[in-house]
Amino acid sequence: MKNIKISQFDRPLPIIINAGWINALGLIRSLAIEHIPSISISREKFGLGLYSNQTIGLHCPDYRKSPEDLAAALLELSCRLKQPGILMPTDDLTLEALIQIDEQISPYFIKSYPSANLLDFILDKYNQYLSAKSAGVPVPFTIAPEKISDLDNWPEQFFPCVVKGRRGKQFNMTTGFQAFLIKSRRELEDFYTATAQAGVIIQEYIPNGDDHLFGYSSYISSSGELLGEFISQKTQQIPRGLGVMCRGVGNSGAAVGAQSLAWLQSLGYTGFSYIEYKLDPRDGQYKLIELNARSWLNQFMATLSSVNFPAIIYHSCAGEKLPPMKKQVDGVEWVSWMEDVLYVLGDIIRGRFNFREWKASLPHGRDVLFGWKDPLPAFIIPLYLFETYFNNRVKFKKLLSHNKQNLSQHDSSG
Repeated sequence: MKNIKISQFDRPLPIIINAGWINALGLIRSLAIEHIPSISISREKFGLGLYSNQTIGLHCPDYRKSPEDLAAALLELSCRLKQPGILMPTDDLTLEALIQIDEQISPYFIKSYPSANLLDFILDKYNQYLSAKSAGVPVPFTIAPEKISDLDNWPEQFFPCVVKGRRGKQFNMTTGFQAFLIKSRRELEDFYTATAQAGVIIQEYIPNGDDHLFGYSSYISSSGELLGEFISQKTQQIPRGLGVMCRGVGNSGAAVGAQSLAWLQSLGYTGFSYIEYKLDPRDGQYKLIELNARSWLNQFMATLSSVNFPAIIYHSCAGEKLPPMKKQVDGVEWVSWMEDVLYVLGDIIRGRFNFREWKASLPHGRDVLFGWKDPLPAFIIPLYLFETYFNNRVKFKKLLSHNKQNLSQHDSSG
């Protein structure tokens, strides 16, 4: 699509923002399967949407500090569209920006995500836990400390615990990681001191392996009709224990559908969503991890399992007739082979894993990156991974240095 002009299209076009990572590639390829052209906007120089031949890739300024830059890019794009574009965001930073520019862009685009007010509410993870609990969804014990003395409210029996960002990606941008496992109160105090400015929540750690994490995905139309749903299971994530999926499988046997729909309906939720749970072996309940109001990493797994969410969203938002809702096909595996191999090599070097164990556990799923019809993104991925890994290591080392300094001051004052 590189040589095709946007002005050539008379139909509405899906607009993928930010088209940087695997979830964006899943959107692009899912739409291409149904012969739906798309536009992909990336703020990253190695954004996969810029290198895919199945979309029109556009680079835009980095709008993390200035949402007005995204507004300007979208308004300029709207002048080239013959029909309102259908916005499909891929990350929380983009959602935060879209909230701030909502009034400016609303007249020119159709949204596949909830209203700005609801988005603003649910992007705060502590709000998620409070509203889910009110709707009868099991949740782990969670607090949102605003000062160090609030840590006194954390029960001793709930160590180890998990610390993660309360809202958006500020925590990840500060630490380089999604979450941390904290083993003691002293460690919690030191870690909170180093990360409090990013806004954190502290959460009960649910035991069990990565393969006890499940996701409920859905799309609810603006009229409140459920048009698609899909249940998946993680089989491995990176980093191990507290990370993102690198292997997964469709599994409709996980009993998370009813509680998810009840919660979404109580919120008045419309749009695309992914709700993650972990099965607690202590009481057999699926407990909330988080709700994402956007596409998710393993979204293409749903497409391979007969539930093509991007196509469903497109037809719904464009006002076109939809085919009957399809039931998912279970057992389809999803694998990010390049990430899996890189992290396994790291584990083998550290003595945490051996080659025979990895070989014995090899999945049979389709690689999410490589495609014969669209090969270039697979070759861009190493550059993206290297840049991300390097930046995250720098952030983590700064955090460690900060913690050691705090610990030294704590010891000298004691």
